[in-house]
Amino acid sequence: MLAKASPELSYDISLTAHQQGHYDHAEAGLAKAAAGGVPEAPDALARCIADA
Repeated sequence: MLAKASPELSYDISLTAHQQGHYDHAEAGLAKAAAGGVPEAPDALARCIADA
């Protein structure tokens, strides 16, 4: 699902995955969002990695 999603949608999906404890999916989506220029994504990615 994340492969075809925009960086913004990847960010939103990844936040939900993180909240549900799916850290591997969240990390992949947040990395894509960060690379795509979503300004909040790097901080969220760092939190996800710390939680995993």
